[in-house]
Amino acid sequence: MDDSLAFMSSLVNKVRRLPGCSSPKQGRRTNARSSPRSSSDEGDEPSSSSPNSCIDLFLPATYPPQIAIRYARERTRYPPCVLDFVFNYHAAADSGAASPPNGKAVRRSKSRQSSNSSMNQSRTSSLFHSLAHTATSSVPYSVEFFPPSPSHLYPSSSNVTVNNAPSSPTGFGTPTSLSRQSSVGRLQKLSSPLSRWDSALDLACGHGPLAFHLNTRFAQVYGRDPDAEAIIIARSLQQLDPDEVDPDLFPVQQSNSINFGTGSALDSNLEPGSVDLITIGSAAHKFDWSSTQSRQSLWTSWARLLRPGGTLAILGLRLVIADVVHSDTNHPDPNQRGLSCARELQDYFDALPEHPSLARFFSKHAASLGARDLYSSLPLPWDDDDDERQHDQHSLWSKGSQQYERYQTPSQDAKPTALSARLRWFRSLAGYRTYLSSSPAELVASRHDNDIIGRGVKQICRKHGWHTLQGCFLRLEVQSGVFALRRSSKEWDGSYTL
Repeated sequence: MDDSLAFMSSLVNKVRRLPGCSSPKQGRRTNARSSPRSSSDEGDEPSSSSPNSCIDLFLPATYPPQIAIRYARERTRYPPCVLDFVFNYHAAADSGAASPPNGKAVRRSKSRQSSNSSMNQSRTSSLFHSLAHTATSSVPYSVEFFPPSPSHLYPSSSNVTVNNAPSSPTGFGTPTSLSRQSSVGRLQKLSSPLSRWDSALDLACGHGPLAFHLNTRFAQVYGRDPDAEAIIIARSLQQLDPDEVDPDLFPVQQSNSINFGTGSALDSNLEPGSVDLITIGSAAHKFDWSSTQSRQSLWTSWARLLRPGGTLAILGLRLVIADVVHSDTNHPDPNQRGLSCARELQDYFDALPEHPSLARFFSKHAASLGARDLYSSLPLPWDDDDDERQHDQHSLWSKGSQQYERYQTPSQDAKPTALSARLRWFRSLAGYRTYLSSSPAELVASRHDNDIIGRGVKQICRKHGWHTLQGCFLRLEVQSGVFALRRSSKEWDGSYTL
């Protein structure tokens, strides 16, 4: 039996064993796209608050289970330094002023002096070198960015005792998290109470890669995504045994404490002040940043959800094709045809969302916000203020005295990836799935790599000497970035409206 079919069979059997779960009747197909809410969110169905809600695995024809599961298994993990930063930043809340080790400072662009910079400098900064601080205001954050060499921030001693590490039932469950236990423990030992690790929310969670990692640190994790199909896959992955999935990708052990459900950036179906951490992984460009009102709604919504002193972390992840190698050798071509092929393939993948046949199915925010540059142009709370003096005196936000840059952390993926897997990844994107659902002929063609993306990739490969996709493997460079914002200690009094 094909590996993917065996995997799917195992998954179906596990889901059928869930309490109250039965297979759909013969001939019945549940279309998760027919409603903005999944079936488990309806009143007459098992509640989405239960991790063992019944899961319909009959996904729409544009997103076959085999493709969904393969994509989940082939998902590129966030580099450990990015996950480390999120946990360490959250652990370092209220730890008092401190400078980055080894004199590392955050790279700055041209300075801009603020009229109240002396007030900002007198406020307590975090362990990770604050660039902006919260003034007395209504929707409160301070913005802080990690240095260009984040590995220098993490203590490496293996003799550190974890005193105040979260003692939730989830514990530190994966090899990756275990290797970080001592460094996180040292930072948590500074001042972070256990209550800061009660709950976390992963917004636009997809099928849950970040949520599963949050589950290794937090007692309760919520995953919310407007795509009901992605939630179905995330819930399905919860039922797997740890040895069935790469633990660096999906640490699924003890994952029943994760609550996956449909929800949006403005409506996560959670109570105000209910989470300690909000993560948004490679999805910020999907939100509506088009107007001042929509931007303020986003910041207000997140401030409402976070408890005082909570953390918002926005992460970016981008895979860049660095080289193309042959399956027989997995070594670079001495004629460097792989390098030229890689550049052309990357340009092609980057331009695909703007293809005349695809543009209407993809968000225009991605280009305008610089998603390919890891959200370097993402609007921040104070960007809509014209008068700096008025901003300093009356705005909800205070900027501090420095401008900033975000950082990309490149690393090399040691294991070459099949080009066919990259095609499956693109076909799993919501925009492309919608395109395929609108074009039955293209849907059929996609099964033989004869759809738009397949035809274009084949043409590029033939141009550089590869006549079949089966012989092409990619060396991928992982670029990542993260920045975190701290909510102030101001209590939410319910007077703010979206």
